[in-house]
Amino acid sequence: MVEAVTGKNRNRWFVFTAAFLIIFCCAASSAFSVFAEPLRKAVNGTASQVAFTLTLYQFFMACFGVASGWIMDRFGAKKLMYVGGLVFGLGWGLTAFVHSLPLLYLTVGLMAGAGNGIMYNPALLTALKWFPEKRGTISGFLLAAASLGPLVLAKVGAVLCDKFGMNGFIPIGLAYLIICWAVGWLMDSPEQVDNTGTATTATVESNDYTPGQMLKTGRFWLMLALFAISCTAGIMLIGSLSPIAQVQLSMTPITAANMVVINTLANFCGRLITGRLTDKLGQTKTLALILILTMVGLGGLSVARNVWFLQFSSFCWEPPSVASWWFTRP
Repeated sequence: MVEAVTGKNRNRWFVFTAAFLIIFCCAASSAFSVFAEPLRKAVNGTASQVAFTLTLYQFFMACFGVASGWIMDRFGAKKLMYVGGLVFGLGWGLTAFVHSLPLLYLTVGLMAGAGNGIMYNPALLTALKWFPEKRGTISGFLLAAASLGPLVLAKVGAVLCDKFGMNGFIPIGLAYLIICWAVGWLMDSPEQVDNTGTATTATVESNDYTPGQMLKTGRFWLMLALFAISCTAGIMLIGSLSPIAQVQLSMTPITAANMVVINTLANFCGRLITGRLTDKLGQTKTLALILILTMVGLGGLSVARNVWFLQFSSFCWEPPSVASWWFTRP
């Protein structure tokens, strides 16, 4: 079930741009390693205790991501953007005032994670509804926004925390809140979009499953397992890449942030070319290639003792994202 368009002549590229910016903001967790040391000092915790924040972040992102799909079907994506933007922005902004692990788990783990889950999937799905003729291409560009987000935050966040300490989280949270609210009003869904981008009222056949029916399909469990395996490498190192560079190569936090930037650039390129590789090589060969590169990158990071080898390993380590294309390809 989708909601009707509020304006017949709305340009679908406005919706795409809004979704791009929202996904750009939601990708903040990929630069988490930049904040690991300032957060550890602020809460007087161990590295593993601070890293657990990211685990909570991903958990609540997943839980609220499932709920957001149900809410979107009933109330539309626009309201979710306002609620999610508020919770997400407050989660990051209030982190400036944390002084204990429970508060850190509350702000970044629960609030920022929940805000991410509320916005990410509805933004992506709403934009794809406007481009039924090129869902794969559009999803590739939107998922690329998830790489550009941490690319920017890695450097900006490192500089802010270096100059202002924990108060650097305040402008970060405000920026996320303002951006999400500024474009959230554009997140309307069409009843149907033809190849020219004009909203129509024609009825199309739906192959949607109910949640109960979905859980009974073997494909759902196969895709769930594939997503879990594919994301393991990425999630495992999101909170560790900057500390690895600082410990193994004695880099400063700001210099170590460059490693995060290099990795996000590789992630960005990988998301853009995955669809093309899948068309040329097939899904199985493409996934195998990405898994091999991931293993090379992970192995290299564990033994890297110079900046060039660390950069090479970071570039090879590209979390497999081909699974996402199985859902979004026409």
